[in-house]
Amino acid sequence: MALACLLIETLQPGDVVWGVLYEVDSKHLSDLDRIEGGYKRINISITLPNGKRLEAQTYQSDKLTGDPVPFDWYKNLFVQGAREHNLPQDYIDRLNEIPSRKS
Repeated sequence: MALACLLIETLQPGDVVWGVLYEVDSKHLSDLDRIEGGYKRINISITLPNGKRLEAQTYQSDKLTGDPVPFDWYKNLFVQGAREHNLPQDYIDRLNEIPSRKS
């Protein structure tokens, strides 16, 4: 069983989720849909650090587990990605505080 990163909309001012935005040619979306099987592609609005708002797409699952704690290897993967893409250190610190479990 694999676990995904879980994002929950809080509607609280100041709550943020940092991430990385990729531009994907539409001809590759069907391949990405196949790779992300079990997830549906949805439209979202994002705000860039400069305040500019964009429409983007992400994948979402409606199948939540009773234990939404990520495996160690998966948590390490998204923490390393945050470091690699120079996301803010305070955000990386918050990611490191997320509990995880052995796979």
